[in-house]
Amino acid sequence: MSRKMLTILGAATLMAVAPAAAAETIAVPYGDLDLPTTKGQARLASRVEHAIRDVCQLNRRISGSRLTDPEAVACAKLARLQSRAQLAAIMESSAKGG
Repeated sequence: MSRKMLTILGAATLMAVAPAAAAETIAVPYGDLDLPTTKGQARLASRVEHAIRDVCQLNRRISGSRLTDPEAVACAKLARLQSRAQLAAIMESSAKGG
């Protein structure tokens, strides 16, 4: 079995005065998926979304509120944007038989 992985980068902007950023990466395995199929592609998209939710801590709430932390939302938005190019390259490669 090949050990293909997609790396998700989550950049969580720290609150504040200086625009500092902390980055965390997570590998998403996909070597077991049949990517030329719609089902395989949907499964990879689901894995990526779960990884983004984990790395960006989308379940984190603002203290005393049910609102999602805006930093987590911004992190997820950026991670989704960055993962699109990786996913496109993976899909193109699998379409060519790679």
